[in-house]
Amino acid sequence: MSGALPAKEPGLPGAGEEKGTEKEAGTPQEQVASLVARAEALAVRPVPPVAAQRDGPEPLPIAPPPEHRVGLVLAGGAAKGAYQVGAVRRLAEAGVQLTAVAGTSIGALNAAVLASAPDLTAGADRLSEAWEWFTGRFGQGPFGPADGQDDEFTVQFGNLAPRLVRMLSRRGDLEQLVRTFVDVDALRSGIPCRVAVYPVEAPIPMIFFRLRAAQAGMQVLRRWMGFRSRMVELNELPEQEVVDTVLGSAALPLLFPPRSAGSGYYRDGFLGGDNTPIRALADVDHCDVVIVVHLAPGETLRKGDHEGLTLLQIRPAHPLVPAGPLGAVSGALDFSPSRYRTLHEQGYRDADALMERVNALLRSTAAIRHSERLMAERVQRLQDPPRSPARPEDSPATTYTQPP
Repeated sequence: MSGALPAKEPGLPGAGEEKGTEKEAGTPQEQVASLVARAEALAVRPVPPVAAQRDGPEPLPIAPPPEHRVGLVLAGGAAKGAYQVGAVRRLAEAGVQLTAVAGTSIGALNAAVLASAPDLTAGADRLSEAWEWFTGRFGQGPFGPADGQDDEFTVQFGNLAPRLVRMLSRRGDLEQLVRTFVDVDALRSGIPCRVAVYPVEAPIPMIFFRLRAAQAGMQVLRRWMGFRSRMVELNELPEQEVVDTVLGSAALPLLFPPRSAGSGYYRDGFLGGDNTPIRALADVDHCDVVIVVHLAPGETLRKGDHEGLTLLQIRPAHPLVPAGPLGAVSGALDFSPSRYRTLHEQGYRDADALMERVNALLRSTAAIRHSERLMAERVQRLQDPPRSPARPEDSPATTYTQPP
């Protein structure tokens, strides 16, 4: 019959009935039976075809946001580098994990020791051992208090000559320190380590003393003429070149001769105006957080060195050299054990004062990274092609037991 309605499937509304208006059975058992019948009827219906995907390129995967890449920069400053040993110890205790490290002069030596260690904690231990070994061989000054804080001019003057003599006579100890505490084999597989060096000409022989002194003076003046330091990565260099490059970065004019390394001669990287080589870690190693350990309270950074970076600076709360006209020179040469302990403790305290800011940064960044991951995952799910719904025959059969 043309006007007849199609037969109604069991448990489903008829073609002319509105869903939700069908009269339900009165008892709970009848209501459950009705729901089961509807579910069974829906299960045997054919699966609608999946809509074809739109033409066009495949959606790009959403990469998860990267973690922080933390770099450490160690400034130069001769014996004041003992301050960095304490600061590194505090960073290691806080669980800081480094991506790369860079340094100048004594900071280059400290950086090489750290980069050749398996982690920052082991590096802090090795660095402390290296300084204790060297300062023990250097010995105490003949004058002044036991803590090495010789503020009086007469004491500074009395200690200056003995310290110069010891420094000049301990050149071999510096080389032995690098060979002993910088593991070149481990350095090749360690984090990137870059040091600032100042390229110079081959030194004039000592028999031409005046010419040699003039050459050293010109090397200092070249800094004001725009000559810059260059960055050298230590990781892939042969052992002897690692030693020469590190000692070249610490070769102070008039105190140490330039060091031959590779195809050139190097002096203290400070001469090239790069006492805090930050940009190498940002541009080459892609660090977004850089911790700088200064060795002077008022040390400044070049404009543009820290653009786009989160910069954390550990500065001495008090000067690291004694007051007075000879304090800077005398203090920079004071590698005595007592002075090492004093600067080590000050570096630890000043780094500890910064840790509250570091922890706050890490906590806020962790929250931001978590939100970014959630957002990336949701965007990725939106870009993924739709999946075909499972057919009943592909799924294990389920049974239903009607409640009593």
